[in-house]
Amino acid sequence: MAQDSRSSGQTSTLGISRPGSDARYKTLFRNPPMVASLLRHVLPSELVHALDLNTLERLPTDYIGSNLRQRFGDMLWRVRLRAGETLADDALPYVLVLLEFQSAPDRTMAVRMLDYTAVVIHDLLRCGILKREDSLPMIVPVVVYNGDRPWTSGTGLAALNSPSLVAAAGGPATLGLAAQQGNAFQLEDVGAVALEMLPKGEPLRLLAALEQARDVRQLARRLGRVFAELAGDGHRSLRRGMYVAAERVAATFGVALTPFEELDQGSNVETLTKLEANMMRWRDGVHAEGMRQGEEHGIRRGSAEGRRTLIVRLAARRFGSGTAARLERILVPVKDADLLDDVGEWLLDCESGAEFLVRVREALGAG
Repeated sequence: MAQDSRSSGQTSTLGISRPGSDARYKTLFRNPPMVASLLRHVLPSELVHALDLNTLERLPTDYIGSNLRQRFGDMLWRVRLRAGETLADDALPYVLVLLEFQSAPDRTMAVRMLDYTAVVIHDLLRCGILKREDSLPMIVPVVVYNGDRPWTSGTGLAALNSPSLVAAAGGPATLGLAAQQGNAFQLEDVGAVALEMLPKGEPLRLLAALEQARDVRQLARRLGRVFAELAGDGHRSLRRGMYVAAERVAATFGVALTPFEELDQGSNVETLTKLEANMMRWRDGVHAEGMRQGEEHGIRRGSAEGRRTLIVRLAARRFGSGTAARLERILVPVKDADLLDDVGEWLLDCESGAEFLVRVREALGAG
């Protein structure tokens, strides 16, 4: 099984953690082949065999209520059983799949997914899609995780129970907690997927290979493979989704991708050549610019002062001069290089200058 590089705290070659991007994953997982690939990997083989994955469809927005639509958008899927297959004599002939995307571990994820599942059932009953006398459909909650640390939060409620309380009461059954020992959702940790265990060309394998790229050249080659394996008009949307996911990884290496339209029009060899050439130029350019700025300001590479100056410059580019000025004042007393590296990572994680400054102040204990 492939080693999970995140377990040792490994980040990109620039020392920047990969920020999560739920919205980009939602774009990718709007493609039925991507969802089918996911289900083939996370579901028991017996259930996969019973499902006709060619019938995967998102529940249309006019088919579900506003409450469900607001919370899940396009991420609630229905897949029908194969002809002649049944889960039980009185079971509905389809399975619902609820997708949720996470970029950070969440200890209460099991509670959230149980809540989401209840919301799905309630809304289907309220809208009349399900009758009260009907058997409930099988609902499969799946969490797709693409954070920069391994998932350690568990997949069930058992981890949330107090061990001492359970022991004092004579075990989980005594407290009526036996039902909490199972999984509340299926987990797909993309960074931990063993590539060799998935068939070549499988969309999930292609995605995991991008996420697990260790350097610029490997990312370029793996994205080139995406364009080769998913060639043709029928896969254009999937190619674009993979490209969007790769953009996030490329950003952590300090490089930019060749525009999608340009790559999509070239041959496989041309695509790979363009990717590698462009990404290496960006990497060399970023390195040269960083050294130039350091020399101009007489800053020793790697020093706390150098880190502060670079972080303030990046903050100005991302959130504007006002945020950068406030950040510069906050960072004046900071000498800890590791803490400054963390601040640099937060630049990528935060969505606004206000959120970024709050996070920095909290970490530094500043008012």
